[in-house]
Formats: sequence, C-alpha cells, structure tokens
Amino acid sequence: MIHDREHGFPTTPLNYAKIERFAINVRAALLPTTALSDEVPGISVFEDLHELEIESGGRTFSVNYAVNALPAGIEGISSYDPDRDEILLTLAPATYNSLSAGIPRALFSLAHEIGHVCVHTAKLVELSSIPHKVAALNRGQTPAHRVFEDTEWQANAFAGAFLMPAAGLEELESRRIVVTPQELVRRFNVSFDAARIRLDIYRAHRNDLLFRSKTSNWHQTSRASNLVRKSSS
Repeated sequence: MIHDREHGFPTTPLNYAKIERFAINVRAALLPTTALSDEVPGISVFEDLHELEIESGGRTFSVNYAVNALPAGIEGISSYDPDRDEILLTLAPATYNSLSAGIPRALFSLAHEIGHVCVHTAKLVELSSIPHKVAALNRGQTPAHRVFEDTEWQANAFAGAFLMPAAGLEELESRRIVVTPQELVRRFNVSFDAARIRLDIYRAHRNDLLFRSKTSNWHQTSRASNLVRKSSS
C-alpha cells in the first residue's frame, strides 16, 4: 500500500489534522492504557474490534472482525453486513498469521483497514465494501478526484497516525530521543518506508497534527466526522 500509488474512491476531503483526530479517538477507544509513544499490539487490537461502535449519519453501527479466505493479493477488507447491520473487518489467514508473528506489513494492513472502518463508514454502507481489486487496477492511473479526497490515501494516512501518533513523536522528542525512521521502526514495529513517510508528514505538518494552529480546527462540521467509542455492551 505504501510502495505503489493506489487510489480508491472519492470521498469527503480530509486533511492530515482531521485524520489525526480520527486516529487518536480510535486509539483512545481501543488502547486506553497504551501510551501514544508505544507500539500498537496488533492481535489485541484486531480481536478487540467488537468493542467498538461508530455513529455515522445518525445511525450507530457495531464493529466485528473475522479471519477468512480473501481473493489473491488481498490482505484485508472492510465491509458492511446489512443483515447484521455491522461493519466487518476481515483479514486473510496469512495476514492474521503475520500479524501474530509481529510482521510490520500486517500491522500496517490492519491499521489501514481500521481507517476504512472508522473514517469511511458511510462509504462502506453505500458500497458494501471498499473493493481493493479496483484500487489495485487503478494503480498508476491518474484519478479524477484530488488526493485528499481519496479513500486509499486517507486510510494510509490514518494508518500512519494510528501507529505513530504525532503526540507520541513529540513525547519522544521531549525525552531527548532522536526521532529518526530507524527509531520509529524499532519503537513502533513499522517498515522503514512507513516510518520515513510518517516522519516527513510530522515534520511538515507538526503544528496541525498537534492541534496548535487555526487550520487544524477539527471541531468543524464534516460529513466524515464519525464518533468512534467503546461499546457500552
């Protein structure tokens, strides 16, 4: 997902600051006791997804997870099940096994799909799923919509923010830790490319990601402003 430019479907435009807020909300719901400067425990997060619920478009959706065979080349997929009225995140068996083994690619794939689940809830309900085969076929082509309106771009940005939150990077800096791609690889169990891209984004948009600038006002009304929280059940 990182190495090749894929694009998905047009959706509500989101900047890095709004995506950061989504990621922080989801971490708070799934990992309330995990420091933002600590690695995301992939298997625990995946198997706790059923504890989430999402409010979107005046409706409340439960979330669930599954491990099932998927088409070749598809590591994970997010979908809407109208019969159960729930959002489902499915990993391929190989991806689940890699996640259990602590493989960085599998962790990023999980975070990417969580981005679809939590950010693109309305799109999932509309389409039933985000068809990754279409995204793969679109690789290398020029989309008609802008990059920040793209479901794949947003899910990748979410994954970086979820796994390596800006506030966590700032905390490391406050402890006089030199924040390099190599340090992020070691600390957050991500690939070098994911770490490098995230660090570039952090350096370029630091104040926005830490919600210190006027342009990062995430309280503005947006059709994509889903509420993600831990289920009360």
